This record gives sequence, structure tokens and C-alpha cells, in this order.
Amino acid sequence: MVKQTRRGRAPLGSFKDIAFSDLDPLDPAHRDLVRREVLKVAGLLAALEHSAGVSPSLRIEEAPFKDSTSTPAPGSSVIRMERRKGENAPLPTRPIVDPVTFHKGSWNDTVWKILNEAGRPIEYAELREALLKTPLADKLSEDGRVYYTAVLKLKQYGLCQVYKGRIGTPENIKKFQAEVAAGRAADVHVARYRNKAAEAILVFLEQTQRPTAFREIIENLEKVLNKKSDRSYETYVNILLRRMVSDSKRIVKVKRGIYKVRDDSNGAGAPEKERATEDLLSVARH
Repeated sequence: MVKQTRRGRAPLGSFKDIAFSDLDPLDPAHRDLVRREVLKVAGLLAALEHSAGVSPSLRIEEAPFKDSTSTPAPGSSVIRMERRKGENAPLPTRPIVDPVTFHKGSWNDTVWKILNEAGRPIEYAELREALLKTPLADKLSEDGRVYYTAVLKLKQYGLCQVYKGRIGTPENIKKFQAEVAAGRAADVHVARYRNKAAEAILVFLEQTQRPTAFREIIENLEKVLNKKSDRSYETYVNILLRRMVSDSKRIVKVKRGIYKVRDDSNGAGAPEKERATEDLLSVARH
């Protein structure tokens, strides 16, 4: 057996001292070892056949493992292992796994059915709401780690793609894009901020198109985000507004407690600080 050390597996010794059960086809060191031994055997066989005057049955250039292994299919265990090592393997652009192979009632099966039956790209919040109506509801975690993993698996299988921050099956996304192009459906709203409260404030000010009081902004957030306001939340929104005014410059402060959207939408100097501001707002608690 291959010995374990504190730093991991011990270096491999001679090939003859290793059992096949100890070889790991996903370990580059193991593959290199097998490749070298196969080439030795192929060379020895070719020399013996040449001495005997017979045609070679195996050309060395055709020997197994002669060249580096071909790129594995997307979604294979090798690809997933490389991703864990930090290599950015591209996701497939078309399905490479048939959904009928999923175990009925599994996370992959349930999430794919929800995405497929939606008929359009949906938000993660919509996916969570749909999952709460399934037998898997009791297994949902607060951070969504479980179903996020299922979504990632579907992406690796080419069964799920992202469209402007939403997720859907490739077929549904193509249908939705065709509907938008034909004018039969409105395109997905692209948020300017990753922070929901900041985006809701900006949308509200764009809709009102007039100087708006802080109290109106708070009342709109309560309605849109279904959030009960208190003194702590009002302090948070006040800080948020100051950041939106000073950094991204999408809105302006008319006077104390009164805000409006900037006339040119983005405002002078926005590109330089906008990214940093959105990153800051994205880590806020709402």
C-alpha cells in the first residue's frame, strides 16, 4: 500500500513494488509512472520483434500514454478536480448529460425540473421558493449552499446557464431571448448595484423623477423589500444614501433628507469609483 505522511502521500517507489489498487488515474504522478513503464515495455517488445524479423505489433508512437492525455469531457471527475485546484475550465455551451439519468427526487433532478418548467430565466429567490414546495424543503440551509451546489452541477452538465443574473435551461433562455427580440416580452432588468436596498432606492428615484424625502424612501423599501423599518435600519439606509451620493454619484442630495436621481443617470466621475462603491455596498447586510 502507498504510505501516508504528514504532508500527504509518500513518493512512489519502483513500479514493480506498487499494486494496481494503489494507482490513482487522477494523480499526475501516477499517470507519469504508468506512462514510463508502458513505453519501456513497448520498446522492449519492438526490439524483440525486430530481432525475430517480424513486423512490429505495437508502434512506440502509438503506445498508450505516449502523448499527454486528451482533454476530458466537461463535467467529468477530472474537470471537477482541476477546478478545485484553481484551473478555470470552461463550462459546456450545450447539454452533455441527459436529465433522465438523474435519480428521481434528487437535488439535480428537482432543481432541473424547476428550471425547465419555469419556461424562462428565474432568480435564485424564485428557485428557493419553488424548492420550499418540494420534499427537499426540510433539507434547505439558510445560506443556500445545498441548492447552489446543485445549480453548479447543472452548469457543469450544460443544463443550466446564467442570463443577466438569472438562471435557466439553455432552451428556455433561447426562447426568452427570441420573445424579447420579437417585442413580446420585456427583457430582464439589469441591476446597477448588487445590494438590493441600493438598487431599490435608485429604481424608486428614477420612477418618481422628483426630489424625494427620506421618509418616502424608507416607506418604499418597506414595501418593496418587505422589511420592517426601525431606527437601526434607518441609520443603515442613511449611510447607504451617503455612499450612493458621494461615490457612485447616481443620485444627488438636494438638501437635508431630500434626494433625487442625477439628471445624466451616471453622473460625472462615476466610472472611476462606481466599481469600488458597488463592492462596498454588496457586503452590506441587506
